[in-house]
Amino acid sequence: MTPEASAVRVHFGDAEPECDETLELGNILAVAGKPSAPYKPSPQVDFELALQWLKYEAAKKGATDVVLIEHRGNPEGTVHTALGKALFCRINPR
Repeated sequence: MTPEASAVRVHFGDAEPECDETLELGNILAVAGKPSAPYKPSPQVDFELALQWLKYEAAKKGATDVVLIEHRGNPEGTVHTALGKALFCRINPR
């Protein structure tokens, strides 16, 4: 993971970052894993891996924070998706 992606903060539910001003950079979708073919099993993926991809996608937009909107996995455990809102958090000096 890049240093920029590692620095992105994830907020859950109605939690918003504590900022003087936030700029919405749009929704982002992260997909961890891929559906497996019947003859070739795919490794199991989880929510944490999807969050890492969400942070990566948010960092590509220049976001400092992302608010998780929705996440889900498939029954086989080979795909997990996360939808979030990318934000840039501006904190004014005091």
